[in-house]
Amino acid sequence: MKNLKLKAFRKIGILSTLFFILIMSNFALNDTNVVFNEVDRNVNPRIYIIESSSYQSNSSSDVTNVSGYLHQAYSNSTITKITEINSSIEVPAPNATNYLSSYVNISATNIVVSNHSETIESSTSAGRNLQNLYAASFVSQTECYLSNTSVSIEKDLIQQDDGTLSVYLFNSTWTGSASEPVIGSSQNIGTITVDIDTETWYNISFGDSVFLNNSETENNTWFIGLQKNTGGFNFVPYWRYESDASNGDNSYSYIYTGSLTSLAVDFATKISLSLNKSQVKPSEISLDINNTAFHDISDSNSGFWNKTGDAG
Repeated sequence: MKNLKLKAFRKIGILSTLFFILIMSNFALNDTNVVFNEVDRNVNPRIYIIESSSYQSNSSSDVTNVSGYLHQAYSNSTITKITEINSSIEVPAPNATNYLSSYVNISATNIVVSNHSETIESSTSAGRNLQNLYAASFVSQTECYLSNTSVSIEKDLIQQDDGTLSVYLFNSTWTGSASEPVIGSSQNIGTITVDIDTETWYNISFGDSVFLNNSETENNTWFIGLQKNTGGFNFVPYWRYESDASNGDNSYSYIYTGSLTSLAVDFATKISLSLNKSQVKPSEISLDINNTAFHDISDSNSGFWNKTGDAG
């Protein structure tokens, strides 16, 4: 059985009615068993045949040279939760293998979304001195707010004065092989006070002050940057990281010292994204099936999809 894949923004609870209508292409019936459901086949040479839900309840008769259409439908009213960016769910496609599908329509209703959290890296084995500016990438699949970020910071074992870090947001550009931060796009979006000597996760919340407009960046990619702000000579903070060789490459990482240098590490970072509302249209969460987008239904948190992508 073929499957259709439906993807969406993380943690989307979809109270969905998925309704398939497959209008099968014209076919000639030559001594073939076909479902008629008590239709008088001697009256109308063009017969419309309806089967729904299970695809299994059939009665058969033998006919010759009758032109017709075959309809099959699948209806499923459930709450479906998609918990990963770019994840998918599978629903069955009609299994009448003797015919070609010419039209498919799917509806999704009452689409509800919660905040999305992503861990870029959580394990650490070393750190980078934040006397310099460092940046780590993250991806937002749709326009939304950066609601908060957490980073793992450790002070030098000897020089342990308190101090602050500046938090920056950069949009990105694509070099042809990697995303890198656009230094000229820097936004100072907050400050972190480092006042614990040992390695600690520090969280900073932004509310609705940091909007991620994906039209201003490339590949939906953004960068969080950190650098020492205040504190004397004895404040030496380190942004903890794990090497790509140890735990895979989960983001693009850079140091900026007048020019950018790529690093084979992932900085210990977590980010949270929010739409600042719970009910959304399909376009607001980039909802699609097999890379073809859903169409919004006006004034509702619902939409529909069809095989050709036509709006109607």
